[in-house]
Amino acid sequence: MTGRLIGAAEAVASGASTGGPIAQFKNVSKSFRRGDGRDLPVVTGINLDIAKGAIVTILGPSGCGKSTLLNMLAGIFPPTTGEVLYHGRNQAGLNHQTGYMTQNDHLLPWRTVAGNVRAPLEIRNFSKRDANDRVGALLKTVGLADFGSSYPTQVSGGMRKRAALDHLADATDSFVVERNG
Repeated sequence: MTGRLIGAAEAVASGASTGGPIAQFKNVSKSFRRGDGRDLPVVTGINLDIAKGAIVTILGPSGCGKSTLLNMLAGIFPPTTGEVLYHGRNQAGLNHQTGYMTQNDHLLPWRTVAGNVRAPLEIRNFSKRDANDRVGALLKTVGLADFGSSYPTQVSGGMRKRAALDHLADATDSFVVERNG
């Protein structure tokens, strides 16, 4: 990666595949307007290619721009300058193929673990049978098959994170990143 995340964050990518990049940051900068009208630069001149299947870690102190990069990739807001590309296409508007997990799992407390995992499928109009099949498979994959009828308050923090990961897997098609800190 070239460029600067304010506060000296660093990105490390490994496990790159032979195909072209799934995501690219091309000379990306992002500034936010402060209350006094001045611009606050958060990231400057970022150049980063992320290959499909790569494991990417972005390290840095609070406030240096880690979440800003994720938010631009998800299409929550555009860069001030440069381009953010996903599968070679400029990110304009929300990118429904991406998602990321924050420190908070954001599970709905009134829904069971299975119900939380099922929610994105319901939104996407999956049939009840298809949704239940997929939920069952996902819960099994992350070791929660015996906890589908439990509520978030009845499972451990690690189990909640796994349920949130399943929820995220249902909501997106291909790109999952995790944000911690």
